[in-house]
Amino acid sequence: MKRSLSRATLVVVLAAAALAAVVQHPNARPAASTYLTLPAPTGADAVGVTALRFVDGSRVDRFAPTRRARELSVHVWYPAAGGGTARTPYFAPQVAALNAKEVGIPASVFAALTTPAHTGARAQPGRHPVVLFSPGFGAESALYTLLVEDLASHGYVVLALDHTYEAPIVFPGGRLVPASGRVPDGGPSVTTRIADVRFVLARLGELERRGPLAGRLDLGRIALVGHSQGGAIAPPLMLADRRIAAGVDLDGSLMTKVDVGRPFMLVRALGHTYKLLGATDFRRAQRGPLVTATFADLQHQGFTDLMALVPQLERHVPGIRKVLPIGSADPARTVLAERTCVRAFLDTYLRARPSPLLRGAPSPFAGVRVPEMHGELACAPRGREPIDPRAVDKP
Repeated sequence: MKRSLSRATLVVVLAAAALAAVVQHPNARPAASTYLTLPAPTGADAVGVTALRFVDGSRVDRFAPTRRARELSVHVWYPAAGGGTARTPYFAPQVAALNAKEVGIPASVFAALTTPAHTGARAQPGRHPVVLFSPGFGAESALYTLLVEDLASHGYVVLALDHTYEAPIVFPGGRLVPASGRVPDGGPSVTTRIADVRFVLARLGELERRGPLAGRLDLGRIALVGHSQGGAIAPPLMLADRRIAAGVDLDGSLMTKVDVGRPFMLVRALGHTYKLLGATDFRRAQRGPLVTATFADLQHQGFTDLMALVPQLERHVPGIRKVLPIGSADPARTVLAERTCVRAFLDTYLRARPSPLLRGAPSPFAGVRVPEMHGELACAPRGREPIDPRAVDKP
């Protein structure tokens, strides 16, 4: 968990890239080459997104500067039926403005980055499987847009939590809550995160009964996915709450050595050994389905959207990979491999739709295989030839 993402570092690097583009004309509009882009979702469904604010009146927020109840911002990504805004900003406008003010650059550099999701769109009819997502320590959920938005494009409803005071958060209505230096990496933050997720779990029934997602949540099919510390809390949460039917840990250290009793997926960067992640004893204890996915040529932060953003920023900041190491794997193939591997697991164990990757079918990724229940899914996207995302789902 100590390999967590530093949001402050991200802000500095993005700002440096933007500043390099406008240094000769401080008031000029940044050049087109400065704008950042993200790969589109691979699913057939349009995507909607909405922001929610939850208040847990049963808890006093230990990290708040004054005594107050714990409040959470949750972005819900879902398959959309139409309506809503044309595109959604990647960063909340207030966060973009805050970052720009800190370094004295135009806020448009950050605000120009958008996703194809439609804010406030109508949800598609039917009940959809639910995924709760917890980001790495110190990171906002926006840095995992590529994964959660892609899941929504394939029919999942994803609730992405922002753990208050770890990173700047903008609540619905525009109120900015900045990050706080009082949040430690481990101990109290882990306990707080677990309580955050359990509180959101308890609110799912209310979301299913009324509001824009009424009648759209299949509460019998719930998974928890997280990166780093967000993935590390998956096993204890599964032990504490039987409603979580499956868990996915993206390169997070395991905190339990007992059988979680349900399907689990451990995704790791090749350089992180099972011993380093505390996963050796965890794997031995599992009696249910366990899939381990190993990504070659990838570092810890490569599981975030930085995998797509850092290579673009290299045009303006040579050596950026030394500051934000993501590994040497090809960005496009790696993003697609992460999306595909996670979705293959969720499709198999939440939807009873065995994925070709879990049936031993040929894969577009070099070395991918899942031979048995306790199988090894070795994702090694080394090549640079283009991949047709549709080929992944062909039986």
